[in-house]
Amino acid sequence: MKQVNSHGHPIPAHERELLAGALPARIDIGDVLQEKEAPDVEAVLIRFNGPQPVHDQPSKAGAPFSQVVGPAGDTILGKDPRRKRTVIISTDNPFYYSTNAQPKPSTASACLWPANVPLELHNGDAVWCAYASGANNLSTLGIVVELYAD
Repeated sequence: MKQVNSHGHPIPAHERELLAGALPARIDIGDVLQEKEAPDVEAVLIRFNGPQPVHDQPSKAGAPFSQVVGPAGDTILGKDPRRKRTVIISTDNPFYYSTNAQPKPSTASACLWPANVPLELHNGDAVWCAYASGANNLSTLGIVVELYAD
């Protein structure tokens, strides 16, 4: 007597072995691997007309440090596309700020920044600073760097 499934079709021998609890003599790979069918979806081009709301994400990492600069100046930070925000403050004397080294810093070649006023930068450009004026011929800078990514 042939075994039949619920639809009345005969059950193949290898499936009868499975039903009996024995290992089949041969396994059809289609019985083992089943691919999930993905629905057909077409891409939709979206064009925004006007400003879009955004949510500022918190910084991934940050690094505070201090650096003393003299009249010759120094590169404080190199160019970094991961940088989200930088805050620089001089605790004692004014300083010059520029995105590249200046052999003789002045208000014509760099930005003169007063002491005890935070300079907030929102870019990944290089940061170069030099002492501007005041006592000791030095400016002590407090620097806080925030990064988008590690």
